[in-house]
Order: sequence, then structure tokens, then C-alpha cells
Amino acid sequence: MRKPSVLYIYICLIFLVYTFVSSRILPVETARILAVESIAGKSFSHWNYVSAILRVLSNNGHHVTVFTPFPEGDRDNYTEVDTSIEHETVFAAMDLIDALDLWSHPMSLIKFIKTKRTCICDQVYKNDQLNKIIKDNETSNFDVLMIENVGYDCDLYLANKLNLPLIYLISSPMVTFAERSIFGDIPNPAIISHLYADHAIPMTFVQRFLNTALLGYSMILFGYDKWVRQYTANRPYDLETSTVRPSLTFVNSHFISEASRPFPQNFIQVGGIHLKPPKSIPNDILEFIENSPHGVIVFTLGSVVNMSTSPDYIMNPLKEALAEVPQRILWKYEAENMVNKPKNVMIRKWLPQRDILLHPNVKLFISHGGMSGVYETVDAGVPVLGFPLFYDQPRNIANLVNAGMAISMDILSVKKDTFLRNVLELVNDKKYMRNAKIASDIFKNRPMSAEQSILFWTEYVIRHKGAPHLLPHSLNLTWYQYLLLDVIAAMIVFLTILNYDEETKYVVRIFIFNSPTAYFRWLEDITSRIRKNIGRRNNCWKKSLELCDRDNYTEIDTSNDHATLVELNLVDAVDLWGPPMAMIEFIRTKRIFMCDAVYKSVQLNKLIEEKEHLNFDVLIIETLGYDCELYLASKLNLPLIYLVSSPMVTFQERFISGDIPNPATISHLYTYHSIPKTFVQRFLNTLLLGYSMMFLSVDKWIRKYTTNRPYNWVTTTVQPSLTFLNSHFISEASRPFPQNIIQVGGIHLKPPKSIPNDILEFIDNSQDGVILFTLGSVVNMSTSPDYIINALKEALAQVPQRILWKYEGDMVNKPKNVMTRKWLPQREILLHPNVKLFISHGGMSGVYETVDAGVPVLGFPLFYDQPRNIANLVDAGMAISVDILSVKKDTFLRNVLELVNDEKYMRNAKIASDIFKNRPMSPEQSILYWTEYVIRHKGAPHLTPHSFNLTWYQYLLLDVIAAMIVFICISVIITYVMIKMFHKHIWKNVLYIKTKSE
Repeated sequence: MRKPSVLYIYICLIFLVYTFVSSRILPVETARILAVESIAGKSFSHWNYVSAILRVLSNNGHHVTVFTPFPEGDRDNYTEVDTSIEHETVFAAMDLIDALDLWSHPMSLIKFIKTKRTCICDQVYKNDQLNKIIKDNETSNFDVLMIENVGYDCDLYLANKLNLPLIYLISSPMVTFAERSIFGDIPNPAIISHLYADHAIPMTFVQRFLNTALLGYSMILFGYDKWVRQYTANRPYDLETSTVRPSLTFVNSHFISEASRPFPQNFIQVGGIHLKPPKSIPNDILEFIENSPHGVIVFTLGSVVNMSTSPDYIMNPLKEALAEVPQRILWKYEAENMVNKPKNVMIRKWLPQRDILLHPNVKLFISHGGMSGVYETVDAGVPVLGFPLFYDQPRNIANLVNAGMAISMDILSVKKDTFLRNVLELVNDKKYMRNAKIASDIFKNRPMSAEQSILFWTEYVIRHKGAPHLLPHSLNLTWYQYLLLDVIAAMIVFLTILNYDEETKYVVRIFIFNSPTAYFRWLEDITSRIRKNIGRRNNCWKKSLELCDRDNYTEIDTSNDHATLVELNLVDAVDLWGPPMAMIEFIRTKRIFMCDAVYKSVQLNKLIEEKEHLNFDVLIIETLGYDCELYLASKLNLPLIYLVSSPMVTFQERFISGDIPNPATISHLYTYHSIPKTFVQRFLNTLLLGYSMMFLSVDKWIRKYTTNRPYNWVTTTVQPSLTFLNSHFISEASRPFPQNIIQVGGIHLKPPKSIPNDILEFIDNSQDGVILFTLGSVVNMSTSPDYIINALKEALAQVPQRILWKYEGDMVNKPKNVMTRKWLPQREILLHPNVKLFISHGGMSGVYETVDAGVPVLGFPLFYDQPRNIANLVDAGMAISVDILSVKKDTFLRNVLELVNDEKYMRNAKIASDIFKNRPMSPEQSILYWTEYVIRHKGAPHLTPHSFNLTWYQYLLLDVIAAMIVFICISVIITYVMIKMFHKHIWKNVLYIKTKSE
């Protein structure tokens, strides 16, 4: 064998070295990130959060330039600009009592924030280098701007001037009063507590009342202040009228610090990002910990307040109580010496808190509840005794109390006996440590780490040029449009004008169907993914046995219990289900029959009767929008996972996710628009949502008292642990979802198979490409009236492309360029590079198949979610929608030629395809992870939103509004009576004295 030459070896070595060095020095798609830390203070918690995010990016090859008042020194891919000169210290080491007087009351804290946020903005724009970047923005080669949000629009001014996508960094769990400006929605005060509230979630009427008042006060005060400054100040950012919105928000939250609630898709939780691998503990502290036979208690109130300045009436009870516990105490205390320091106490001006908490001998953490410390103690799984002081701390500690791992106390009223009793309870009662370990497990068990989330989503925003598809429609609405005040006003005017009664007639059409294709295919794909990946045995009750039993999979045939309906006459189907009201009436009757069909199964009923012998971990069922699924879950005592094969069933969201979608921003499933953009659309959308919810609820209530079905009487508190939703940004515009709604749109997409030879030859031999035409399996295209078929045939005969047409019968006068088949491998054909257009009805499966393939669409939406699905594709710039009942040859031909010849449609289709495929987790990974998550965490009750616990009138705050009206009326009456009494008894006497003196 011939040996390689020395020159050849050298060349190979040089190539390998170059490849290695290039991969390290020149990372692929390196981004240039401009970051601004806007808040300076003695407490480094804000900067700890921001710097941790920036470190993730710089460590992964992105170059970061940051303006910060906390310079740490430049490093690889990281450049700092020191702004400490411009920034005054917001939070200095303060006396405990002074700090509480200033900030402990929510109203005083709101006023403080109102003043400080403007000062912070002024400080940001004082920096000469930042102003130079703004001035020379043409040459400032940055890809994205990151800034810690201060609840003011001054950051939008910077993003607008630099023409950069904006990513907000929020170091609190959430700034509730600023949510409207950040991602467009107002948090419902019935379920989401204000950041400055002293409760985790508003559980009582008083809490909901005060929470509503606090949210209203803070939003009105900040909104009014901004409006005043816009007309009285001469700062350029006060006059900012740009429509720039944050592309993304990284928020320092997690289930442990923010109860499950709706968040939009551009809201990414990265709580705990500041947590680093532990370092070694200083020897003296380590020896103190390890030589404590009963363990150690860590005591620190952070760096904002100075514990050593606390008055004796606070310090003495603390010292006296801690002197009596068997544990040793590590106390962060700022003075050199502590008067009458107990023997079991070690004081230090600074403690490596993170490293100490991870030591197994630590039994308790006495803390103020700052966000950094909360995540550190949760990560370590250590119980907490909380002395919350101000800002988000009362709320943070309340969340730990709800998790069963903490007790909260008021430091101003602390007593030795109470404090000692609480310390001993937390240390000796094992439930607190057990709950702390459970919280730690939940905290660590994530589909993506905080670091992975930051890296993926930052690159996502840059790659998709600001990712405008992530922005909710609510950001485009004025406050009165968002609150539907114009719609409500129009309804009041309409009802006032309307002075006659109209008899309402209901035409009931009962026609129950189960399509054996699209809907079942979606369910089958989910169960198959679970079977393959989890390795658990699946018992599946289904109406269509398409697959034989296989490993980890058992089927029970229920086809005899279900009626199926396919290949309907097109015009009849559109007449039956095209109008939204008719569809709602159909759903009303269908869901009852479906529930009856489910419980007809003898084997299922046997399963219910023998529930004590069951060995199942979870129940997965496609929701019917009725409580019959809850009855089954309750009887079997299993966690429930819903499957929803539509993008979302808006009128059933209260039942599925606990929330009611805002009809100003989220379109009804049966509407003809993707989002309600106009007043008329919002008006009709509101009517449709109200009608469908009330109609279906009244029907359910009537059936509860008029039928003897057992599931009609279900009174269980069982709620779905999770819902797998067949949606994605392309089928459901960005909008808030709670954490237990998981989008898995496209789960049915499988690796393509080979196309039959005759069809493949037809496609390959088409010089100008191929158009695929199918209207699904529910309607029978061949039964369409001649005026429709002829218009379609005549138009398609004139296009240069060949046509693959799903057509159930023999086509009369079939054009030469048309091939008809009763069935077509739609997925495989769409992926062929020679396909130029897809003519479709807009069924969900076909939508994802064409988006995945990146093929433009001409839509003939018929009923159900199809008009809305096609409207979403139109909004994506990859489709045109046409009404098939009024189709004309010329219009149809013009639309086909436009879609095929105008490159923008294919370009937009490829962009949509890229967005569709670019996900942090694939649908298969999401299903596997979250199913195991629910099983592992015993139903994951922490994912269930508080809104499920509220009645409809509590959720809508009607009791709070009624109380406010009563309060206002009483106040007006009292004022009137007092004025009247003043006039009667005092003013008359004044007049009498005056008259007498004259």
C-alpha cells in the first residue's frame, strides 16, 4: 500500500487545526447584541439577572456590548461601557425602619416608582457613548437591543432610533401594572395578584377587591403621568410615538414565583438564570456548618436594608429566640460586632448564600423574600421563614407559603415566642422540608433550561427579523377597544333603539359525525408518539381500527357505538355548517350524542366499575366540550390530559383553560377572520362568543336537571392537568395561554413515503409544475353543482400547470392537464419541489402540511375552523381566500395565476415554513416531556390556573364591580346628606347671624 506523502499529512493537519480554530474564534451566525442596564443600586439582584443573561449569550459566541453601572471587566465577546457616573444609587444600604416607611405600603411604592422611572430614563440617556450610537445609528452594526424594562416607554425610543428588535429583561416575576404596554394584555385581577400585593393569588373577595383597586390605581396613575409628561416635558423619549413593540420578554419567573396564568408566546420564563455552579465555602464558615450536629439556619435580609440598624424591639426577640434553638445560626449582619450575640450565632457582613444553602446541613433559611434568594432556596430545597419587607417580597413569600415550604411573618410586630415557635415548626415538622424538595424538583424539571431558552429565543428573534408573528394583536388596540367599550356602547345604543320583540325560532338539525380521517389521525399520532417514546402501555378506545395492536399499544373497538359521516354533498354541508350559528347549534347536539356514545362501551363501563384494580397513570381524551370527560377522570381517579384537534375552541376555553378569551383580540373559532381587526369584526366576534357560551351553558344546565345521565350530575373538582392543542403561530395568532396549554400543531406530520409511480411521473413530467386540488374527505367534490365544477374546470384548463385533483367520481369533460384520483398522498405530494400551489378547504391537517412544505394556498373554506385557518394563511401572505359557492371562472383563474406567478406568495410560504419548523421543542418532544411531567408530578396541580376555582361572576369581577358601585352610591348619599345637614344647621345660622347684624 502506498504511504501518504509528508505534504499530504501536513495539509490535513493544517486543515484540521484551521477548522478547530475557526469553530472557536468565528462562531456561526454570531450576533452583535446591544444591552443596557438601566437600574443601579446597592442591591445587585437586578444586575445579577441581567448579567447572567448576557453571559449565556457571550459564552455561546455572540458579541455583547453592555452599558452598565456595574462594570465587571471586558472578556471574550463581551464589552462594557461604565455608566456608574450617570446613575445615582436607587437602593442604598438603608435603615430597616426607614425602608419600610418608604416602600412597604403599595401606594407609597407606586408613587416612588412613578418618580424613579423618569429619573432612570434620564440617567440612561445622559451617557455620551450611547448618544453617539443613537446619532450614528447607520454605522452601529447591532442585531438586537436588550434592556431592563423600567415600566416606561423610553426604551422604545432607543429601539426606534436604532431600528433594532427589542428584547425586554424583567428581573421581577412580572410587573403587573405594566403588562398592557409590554405585551398588550391587562392581567385579570380576579386571578392574578398585583406585584405589590401581599398574597400570591387573590383567593378571597377582599383580596380580589383590593387587588382590583390596586391595579386600577397604578395603571391610571402611571398612564396619567405619562400623558402629562408627553405634553409638559421636552425629553425626546416622552414624545415618542413609534409603534415599536418588544419582540420578546425574558422574565425572572417560574411556577414557584408566578402561579400558572396566561402568557403570550413572546413571554419567556427564565427564573433562576442567575444560579451558577456552587463554589467552595470559606473554611471558617464551612467548619461552622459541618460541626453543627443539629444543622444550621441561614439568616439574611438582603443588601438593601441594613440589619444592624434595626431597633432593639426587633433585634432582641430575634436574638433571644435563636439563642434557644439547637441549630447554629449564620447571620448576615453589617456591623463588626453584635451586642449580646448568642453563642450559637456567627455573624458576617457577607455570606456566600447560594453555596451555603446547597450544603446538606442547612435546615432553614430566614429571608426577606428577594427573587434571587427565593430561587436559590427553592433550588436547594430548603424551607423558609419569611420576613417580607417591600416590592415583590410579600408576594414571593406568599408563593412559598402556598407551596407548603414557608411561613410568613411581619418583622415590625415580631415576638420572641411566635418567632421561636415558627422556627422550631419549620425545622422539626418534616412536611416543610418534604414540600421544599418537591418544589425543588418542579423548579428543576423543565423542558428547556433557562440558558437554552435565552439562547434559542434570542437567536429566534434575530433570525426572524424581530419575529413580528410573536406580537399579540392586543398591542394594536387602544385601551377602549381592548376593553370593548366601543362595542358595549354600540350594543347599548342598539338595544335602546330596538323597541320591538322578535320571536326567536330554532331549527334543530341533528346530524352526528365523526370524521375517520383528520380528527382521529391527530389523536392516533399523539398516542403513537407516547407509545414509542415513553414505553408505557396505551389502552385506546377509538371508533376506527386502522392499526392492529402492537408493542405497548392496545385498541378497543368502539366503532359500533359511533356514527360516521363522510363524503357529503358540498352544498348541503356548507348550508348545514357554514353559518356560525348553525355550527353552534350542531355542536350543542353533537357533544351530547358523543358523550352518550363514549359511555355505551361495555368495556369502558367495566373499567369504571373495577377502578380499584386499574393500573393506569393518566387519562388522555379528546375533549367534547362537556363535563363527561371529568366524570370519567373522577371515577378512575386519574390525572386528565385533554386533546384539542382544532387550533382552539374559543367558546370552551373557560372549561378547558379556565379563562375567557378577549373577543377584542382573539377571534371565535367559527369566524371568517384570523383576528378581529375592525370595529364590525370585534362587534360580531363579541356577539358570537357571548351567544355560544351562554347558549351552550344554558343547554348544559337544562340537561343537568332534565336527564338522568350520570355525567350530567358530575360535581367533581377535577380539572385537566394539561391540554395538547393542535395549534401554532401559523394557525393561532400570538395570544396568552396558561402554562398547561401545550401547542403541538403538526404532530401528525410523518416522514414522507414514496409517491405512487403514476402520480410521480405526472408530477415530474410537468414542465411548469403541478397544482394540487383537494377539499378533504368530509365533502364529496364530485357532487358539486355544475356551475361550480364548470367554472373550476374551465379556469384550470387554461393554466400551464398540471392539476392533481382529488375527485370521487368520473369527471365529465375533464381537462387534458388534469389527473383525478379518489385519494391522493397529500403530504408526500406537497413536499415535491415541483408543486406550485395547493387548492384546499383549509382543514387543519392540510394547513400544517402545506405550511411545512412551504407551498402557497388558494383557499375554499367551507365550515368549522376552515375560514379562520385560511384567514391566518392570508395574513401570512401565502394565500388567497375565495368563496366556493360564488366562484367565477375569471376570478378563480386570476387568483390561481397570481399565486403561481407572483413570487411573493412562494417567498412568504417559505418564511412561514421556516417559522413553523423553528421551535425550541418538536411536537413529539413536547408530548413526551409533558405527559411524563404530569405523571411524575401526580397531576401537576401547580399548572392549573386559579381561574378554575372561581365562579363565572367572580372571574368577571361582577361582585367586585357591584361592591364598588354600592360603595360609590353610599359615598354619594353620605356626602349629599352631610351637605344638606351643613346647609340646614350651619349655613342657615350664618345667614341668620348676618341678617341680624345688618
